[in-house]
Amino acid sequence: MGYLLHFKIWFYKMINSVYIQIKSSQIFRYFFVGGIAAVVDIVIFFLFAKILGFNYLLIGAVGFIIATLINYLLSIKYVFRSNVRFTKRLEIFWIYVVSLAGLFLHLTFLYLFIDLIQLEKMLGKLLAIGGVFLWNFLLRKNFIFKPV
Repeated sequence: MGYLLHFKIWFYKMINSVYIQIKSSQIFRYFFVGGIAAVVDIVIFFLFAKILGFNYLLIGAVGFIIATLINYLLSIKYVFRSNVRFTKRLEIFWIYVVSLAGLFLHLTFLYLFIDLIQLEKMLGKLLAIGGVFLWNFLLRKNFIFKPV
């Protein structure tokens, strides 16, 4: 019986330690910030492309640009330290350069998933968001907000 109690205590401490490490990690915080931006992007896409029938590539671009702005504002508040490597003006410039490349990837994924593979629009949108998430995080972490 004593071994079981020791195992439970050890297991609880291990789980708690992992939880604290995950909670404090940048990628975890970026996941939530990115999640908020993704919800905005998805709602815009759903309303305008799926419900109202606008061109999905145009709406994909508009939603992505709005979501990028939201992501940037939340990221500098909760995830990354702003003005670490670049001035604010240059930082915003690089955010939009990275985002334009991300937008290109996003639209390529949308076209690939929806037109070529012929997935349902919302599924294609979700897969495109997932495909660009890692790109955005890695470039922000390792280039834009990387301490000198």
